Amino acid sequence: TTQTGTMLQLSGLDDCTSYEIQIQTNCPDGENSGFSESVIVQTSNCGHCIDADFCAAYDNSSFYEWIESFTLGDIDNNSGSDDGYGNYTTLTTDLEAGGTYSFEIVPGFSGTIYNEGYRIYIDYNQDGDFEDAGENVFTPTSTTDTNVTGTITIPTDVTLGSTRLRVLMLFNNIPNQPCYPSGLGDGEVEDYCVNFIESTSSCDVPSGINPTTVTENEITLEWTAVPDAISYDVEYKINTSGTWLTESTATESITLTGLDECSLYDFRVSSVCSGGLASPFSSTQNQQTVCSSSLDETIAGLNWNIFPNPVDVLLHIEIQEPNINQYEISIMGVDGKLHLQQSSFNHQLAIDVSGLSAGVYFLSLTMDEKTTIKKVIVE
Repeated sequence: TTQTGTMLQLSGLDDCTSYEIQIQTNCPDGENSGFSESVIVQTSNCGHCIDADFCAAYDNSSFYEWIESFTLGDIDNNSGSDDGYGNYTTLTTDLEAGGTYSFEIVPGFSGTIYNEGYRIYIDYNQDGDFEDAGENVFTPTSTTDTNVTGTITIPTDVTLGSTRLRVLMLFNNIPNQPCYPSGLGDGEVEDYCVNFIESTSSCDVPSGINPTTVTENEITLEWTAVPDAISYDVEYKINTSGTWLTESTATESITLTGLDECSLYDFRVSSVCSGGLASPFSSTQNQQTVCSSSLDETIAGLNWNIFPNPVDVLLHIEIQEPNINQYEISIMGVDGKLHLQQSSFNHQLAIDVSGLSAGVYFLSLTMDEKTTIKKVIVE
């Protein structure tokens, strides 16, 4: 473009793009000058990482030691010595909210290997500094002369978009602040960009939940492992209760103890994944604890009879009470497995047990929150 004055405004340029500019003087006699040396100018709107005015961080001496390389996500920068400060904000990586990411810092030395201290900061809330709670994302417990590895867990509510990450290395000491405008000492500082994006991870609901062992006072549950799950929460309660109890386990099984004998328990399971993610609970299932084989057929309670016993097809139930409310009949095996459950208002009831395998079962009758139990033999 040609301009008669000494000022020119270029428009229509792309955001966050580097442009090379040269200027030539045009004279009236046609004897034009050559072009000047190039000037590289970058337009704005690159995102907070580049556009924000962060505090200075540089070192006057990285002659003896420096950050040789830094790795995090898609950033894998073998930088070597940068004379105390390396601005690598042209390098970036996407990090998901709630995700956990591994990093590695490799020190470099000109000769003698020294102990070094490190810190990593991230401007999570994008306010142009590293001073807010949680923005110091890595601090080792001591100095070391070897590579440093660790993990960074991104908050689930992090501000999305591009922001600054700063890595500091200091000879024989752990850096105690992110900004060193007058020099850090022996060591080096490097700046990078990270771009926070919404989480694409999921924490699946557990499936295949199955009671594997049942006794009078315990139920052992197992389920299929959920990818990325680090633990599981199990809620359980007596079927008639409104209050859930909670246990946690790091494996795909749990034994619930201290349960009431011959009682129906509800249970459900939730997966807990990294970054604070958790699945909804599974659909509620239930299992009855074992009724003791020593139960007396004449337990005090309702006046009722069953016949025939042993039985092969129809089991008859007769309640010898003048006034009855709705009641519930349940048939369980000695392992606590519930085989049949139904409700009735009738004084007499016939139940088809022909589908049950031969063996010993327990029949419970519950009415007005009172339960009595009889032993049944199916032939």
